[in-house]
Amino acid sequence: MNDNTTNAQDVKGIPPFVAEYIRKGWEVPIPLPQGAKYPPGAGMTGRIARLTQDEIRAHWEGVSGSSNCGLRMQIAGEYDVVGLDVDQYDKKHGKDNLVELMETLGDLPLHEIPRSTRRGVDADSAQFFFLVPKGLDFRDKVCADVDVVQFGHRYSAVWPSEVEGQTYRWYIGDEEVEIPNVKDLPVLDEVWVDYLKRDSLRYADAPAAPSRGYEDALNWLEGRVYPGESDYVPQIDWEDVGGRHDAMRSEMWSLLCGAVFEGRAGLLSDLETLRSAFLDATNGAPERVSAYERALINGVAKIEGAITSGMRPDRNWLEMKGIPNFGDLLARQAEAYLAEMIEEEQTSESLEDRRAAAVAAVEASAPEDYWQTQPVLAEIAHYATRASVDKYSLLFRVLTYLSAEMPPTVYLEDMGQPLTLYSAVIAESGAGKGVLDKVADALVGQYLYNGDPVLRPGTGNLHTLLTALGDFTRPETKKNEDGTEEPLPMKKHRMLIQGNELAAWAEMQGNAEWAGAMADVFDGQGDYEVRNTANCYHFGVNQHSLAVTFSVQPDAAGYLFAATGRGLPGRFLISALPPLERVLPEDFDPWDLDSDFEVDTFDPARDVSRLKINSRFFLETGPFHLSDDARRVNARLKRAWDEELGEYKQLRAEKIFSQMPKVKLRVAVLLTVLLDLGEGREVPLEALRMADFLLKVSVENTRYARDLADAEARKGNAAVAAERKRADADADLTVAKENVLAVIDKSPNGKAGLGRINDRKRATAEHHPAAIAELVAEGVLEVIKTPKAPDAYKRV
Repeated sequence: MNDNTTNAQDVKGIPPFVAEYIRKGWEVPIPLPQGAKYPPGAGMTGRIARLTQDEIRAHWEGVSGSSNCGLRMQIAGEYDVVGLDVDQYDKKHGKDNLVELMETLGDLPLHEIPRSTRRGVDADSAQFFFLVPKGLDFRDKVCADVDVVQFGHRYSAVWPSEVEGQTYRWYIGDEEVEIPNVKDLPVLDEVWVDYLKRDSLRYADAPAAPSRGYEDALNWLEGRVYPGESDYVPQIDWEDVGGRHDAMRSEMWSLLCGAVFEGRAGLLSDLETLRSAFLDATNGAPERVSAYERALINGVAKIEGAITSGMRPDRNWLEMKGIPNFGDLLARQAEAYLAEMIEEEQTSESLEDRRAAAVAAVEASAPEDYWQTQPVLAEIAHYATRASVDKYSLLFRVLTYLSAEMPPTVYLEDMGQPLTLYSAVIAESGAGKGVLDKVADALVGQYLYNGDPVLRPGTGNLHTLLTALGDFTRPETKKNEDGTEEPLPMKKHRMLIQGNELAAWAEMQGNAEWAGAMADVFDGQGDYEVRNTANCYHFGVNQHSLAVTFSVQPDAAGYLFAATGRGLPGRFLISALPPLERVLPEDFDPWDLDSDFEVDTFDPARDVSRLKINSRFFLETGPFHLSDDARRVNARLKRAWDEELGEYKQLRAEKIFSQMPKVKLRVAVLLTVLLDLGEGREVPLEALRMADFLLKVSVENTRYARDLADAEARKGNAAVAAERKRADADADLTVAKENVLAVIDKSPNGKAGLGRINDRKRATAEHHPAAIAELVAEGVLEVIKTPKAPDAYKRV
């Protein structure tokens, strides 16, 4: 236990606990006022150089031994140290948010490492400390209500400080411990480091060039960085009065580095957002305006200094080659596409040669401003830079794949005439649908192959609803007078849909349920996370989603905008998969996994190449990068595949899918599973049916599954409805039981209460009480009773 009789050698003029911190590697203990966390000793915090031991002792000389103490994150050796400051009280939910993030980035051993808190051993609010690679600069926030304490930003109040009658103490697990030695701190996992780090150039390490005036600094930036819409500026805890200026300057430095060194778009908009937030938080006092302008002037001087000193390359993003004659590019791309896809033109050039020629045409001439005025193109340029690939080639690939990889899927009656609909691109304003519109014009001009005009239902709410993107021949024929038959040309349509207008269109069709579903998907809040609402998949990244594909089986047409109001049926293939031509029996139930209807298998020679394209498209191409998380989970999922039986080991795969916190990740994993299982061998469609089933029973989709059961009940199919509800409940309970046991088995003392289990496995929290009850009844778990504390559980 910590007390002031620690074995630290007393140093004259310095409290013993200060000497003890220094001896254990915490180089900069900071004197704080008695009973308070603020203000710290002058000249000991913020973006300053490393403090020497003489400077530290000078700051502590004459300070009372009853003063509070803080720690600056400065240590010696091959590592730096950071603290993760987790707030979980009142309306703050930092621990919950951090646990949710762990589902994506991997577990942090919070119960096994030193933590500092004044709220007691059972509190979820605490600061957790990790070693990290030397010299990195990290973002200020991990997630909502979890901040990063690092070398140049903030400090940590620690034992023996007392605030509001509560004393800070050090804990590991359920035990109070002495001051930890920094060499015993855990090293933060590389995945978390990559997630948290900013540009590796630290403000304090960059030399300063001669300063410019404020307007001159803005003009210098405007002349070399990409314009565009504002990116999201991380939430800053403006309530931390002492840290407002540091927080503003830290975030500004991150924005400057990202735009000048990495080509990130939208800097000037981001700076204006940051300026407004800072001034709002500080009541817009004149001295705060000056502080913001000084921060920008000094930041630009540091950026210029890093360039002139050779620490960073001198890149003017606006002077780098722009995109020449966009229309000519699309026309050339269209020629190559048509030659390859419908074989109307044959050339001696290889596809690679044609693509190289198209990319060369991009580099040759044309308006630079297209990159600057289209946010999605700025995003492509940003991702191309990050991936060290040519942005012109990347754009060409994206356009080619977008125009080639959406398979024919839906037939429906609409607009007063038969309309064959092949797939759709659904996205919000500024997401890049207009680029595809240009592809359409380049491919087919203003008229379809058979002479019909391009369908454009007007302006206003229906703007860009339908655009034709090519032609091909349908396997239908007409009889000639001589008795012969010839194929009929068929319209090939793809939809470009304004996402936030789709609900209005559905409402016009009299389908209120579908309209509501679309309103749920596109809520107008810019949330482009993948959602599954009536089997409409929306893929997106950050604010800008280049394209969204929407795909169902051909037999789904009868339900789309149908009078039944059911929306789309459950059985579907994601648009990465080509449709298979077949006739389904009238009584075929797409949700019936026991159906004896014979389904085809994938032909690798025919289908795997498309899967390969789409896997690269979604998992490697910049705007669709879903990180390595999908690959890691996919590896787990592949281990659940039974090669001999050609099917998933159901419960194990269910568990893996159910633990994925986002449908987005589930879909990404499904794509990679299809790729990995399909390479070089046949993939049974039963595997896809299993994947559909896993998506259906996953916790986030139980509402939709229950809606299906309710629909069956309304139709009078009570037995079917009951079976669906039972199967859904059983699947949830099975996963919940697995999660309960997993948390208990990973607990250091082999036991856990309901609260901890819910924290660790939030996706199945509502099913944990029932799961625990069953496990106790089955003799798997026993209850541990503790006076004045919630019950805990351990294995029998």
